[in-house]
Amino acid sequence: MVWLLFAIYFAIIYIEVPGLLRGKMYRELGLFTAVLALGIYLSLSQFYGWPLFNPFAPWIEVLMP
Repeated sequence: MVWLLFAIYFAIIYIEVPGLLRGKMYRELGLFTAVLALGIYLSLSQFYGWPLFNPFAPWIEVLMP
């Protein structure tokens, strides 16, 4: 199943990146790379059952009595 995830990611990269490079949209390419890397991490962590960081955990400890 992991190969299917990577096949989808490579297809997305194959479709999107050449247009960004032709248009010299380097800032958009950087943002695309960051969002894609986050998506890859989240999907792999969901697939393998890795623990995810909850950014609200410190707030919950402080605000809950």
